[in-house]
Amino acid sequence: MPWFYANIYNTLIAGYFMLQIDYMPRIQQLSNIQFGFVGSLLSTWFMMFAYITADLDGYFVISRCAYHVSTFTLLYSFLMTTSYASNVYIDFPSENRKKSKLFIGILHVILGGIIGYLSTRITFNITICLFLVILSFMFSINAYNYLTVNSYLLCEHRMWKWDFQESRGIICHVIRRRRHLSNPSEILDSTISLSSQKGYFQYEDDIQLDQKYYNEWFLRW
Repeated sequence: MPWFYANIYNTLIAGYFMLQIDYMPRIQQLSNIQFGFVGSLLSTWFMMFAYITADLDGYFVISRCAYHVSTFTLLYSFLMTTSYASNVYIDFPSENRKKSKLFIGILHVILGGIIGYLSTRITFNITICLFLVILSFMFSINAYNYLTVNSYLLCEHRMWKWDFQESRGIICHVIRRRRHLSNPSEILDSTISLSSQKGYFQYEDDIQLDQKYYNEWFLRW
């Protein structure tokens, strides 16, 4: 019976998120992606806590509450990172991505070792917890990259893959003024191979795009 109620709960959550898609911005926002990955990361940790403490005395209510709250926040946060309902999405070149995989990977290997040790002391589902460690690793890398990126690209959604043969769909480069970049042209030079609009950039706090991108479900056919 508890699983029956859990399935109803998850079905209601899925329906809620489908309705939320209509309220997502047509122009994907960097702040939404940052919030989404940080929220997803914290949610995986709370869910890990819920699984580890599920069978411990005195943690029954806390672990169940943590599980249901983290399930909701994980789905909602991950939805914030997507561009499914957006006409313009955010991307940034590989050279702008921070080389943080090794350090973050070492931390998560240590975390996996701690979970392995705890599994010899208390009973919990170690398979799911290790899977959550992998999720935490991926969310950590993305959160770090999007929180520290100096510039990014605004790109137009295309209907078909071959639409990208003519151009990459890059609308403009966006410079994060708050990241204290004194010479935006340096970033443009490093990414010029990705764009045919040389020298065209905007600042993050003053983005102005064609009105067509703000229309509902605009797509380039």
